[in-house]
Amino acid sequence: MSLFFAVTPVLANVAWPVLSSAIAGTLGSMGYSMVKNRQSLNVAGKTLETVDLDLKNSENLGETLGEEEKLVMEKDGITLTFSKGRDNRCKVHVSGMAKFKDELAKAGQEASNKILQAYVYGKVLAEAKKRGMQLVEEKNEDGKIRLKLRKWG
Repeated sequence: MSLFFAVTPVLANVAWPVLSSAIAGTLGSMGYSMVKNRQSLNVAGKTLETVDLDLKNSENLGETLGEEEKLVMEKDGITLTFSKGRDNRCKVHVSGMAKFKDELAKAGQEASNKILQAYVYGKVLAEAKKRGMQLVEEKNEDGKIRLKLRKWG
């Protein structure tokens, strides 16, 4: 017997430490590095373009993320800053020197999608293990992850 289900990622009520570790781990595997000194991001004489995005389904971060808490990642001149917005959702501020807005939006959306995918992947495996299931097979094709789980009983 087979069962297929699609998972809709919801990051409601996720603690900031959990979300920030998912962000850092996922983006680290994509080649981004954490920025510790934000002043190093300023380059004189270049035009800084910016795009603001929401991290989908990231409601209710208000209890766990302060206004001053931010996570800044950088790769190839594109900087992603994750923080809490006024609506308690995780905001992604994408910026880059001499970059086009559509290039920044694409980089931000790709990063957001990978973060959500990694978070949901971990939650699915944790829930499966809790229910006594084992991962039998995993396929990663075209950005889609297919898991085959089995429960011996």
